[in-house]
Amino acid sequence: MSTVAPASRTIETITVYVSGAVNKPGVYALPIGSRVADAVSMAGGTLPIADMERINLAARLADEDHIAVPEKGATPVAATSTPLHKAAQPTRVPPVK
Repeated sequence: MSTVAPASRTIETITVYVSGAVNKPGVYALPIGSRVADAVSMAGGTLPIADMERINLAARLADEDHIAVPEKGATPVAATSTPLHKAAQPTRVPPVK
């Protein structure tokens, strides 16, 4: 009996976590190239208390991103904790070669 290695798979989706002031917080699969606005839409849109001025809806998403939609008047997240959608400008570390 021979074993065949699985064909290399092209990742066509990313998985992101949307939380905070949205209608349906949760984990969502989106196409590569999606933006924060797409993830917020998948989460059922924002609640009336969402502070949309504090997130960048145009930022591109990456696999494993966390989009935290803040409430109006909420204290901004401290720089040492997970920022809003990674400060809406994610910092990515290049892979080690």
